Amino acid sequence: MKNTHYDDASGFSSKSVSTAQDQLILARELMKDPVFASIVSTKTIQLPIAGSVDKVNQLLGTEG
Repeated sequence: MKNTHYDDASGFSSKSVSTAQDQLILARELMKDPVFASIVSTKTIQLPIAGSVDKVNQLLGTEG
């Protein structure tokens, strides 16, 4: 990830920069962690008051 620099933990700093290729490297490494992978693959979550909520970004769709 030679083209990536994170300036802060939030990711909102304009000094944080990266490339799509570097972010894919990071994503592939993160998915090796079973806890992280299970969180990412969760399809619904239970929230206080709201109850069961589907974890879907309508802009991305639902097919993978």
